[in-house]
Amino acid sequence: MTTSSEASTNESVSSESSAESISKSAASSAQIETKTTEQTNIIEDRKQSIPSNPCLICLTEEKQLACIPCGHMTACVACGHSLRSCPICRREIEAFFRIYI
Repeated sequence: MTTSSEASTNESVSSESSAESISKSAASSAQIETKTTEQTNIIEDRKQSIPSNPCLICLTEEKQLACIPCGHMTACVACGHSLRSCPICRREIEAFFRIYI
């Protein structure tokens, strides 16, 4: 009699630990999915904030100025004021031409 009650107790404990294990696994899976979603959102936000054609000086704004006479499109309006030579070919800048894209 004691062996059958011990066996049923062992089965009961085993099924409870299985249920706990499954529950912990599901919770862990949900946490991983949440972290993955958060990381994806962060990456998408960064992609949206980085310009597709960044200024060679500040790397935060779009290029809008082309150097005259070489024609290299190099800088945003704010950074263009500080340039005396083209950052690409080092030719002296005579003027800028604003490009609207």
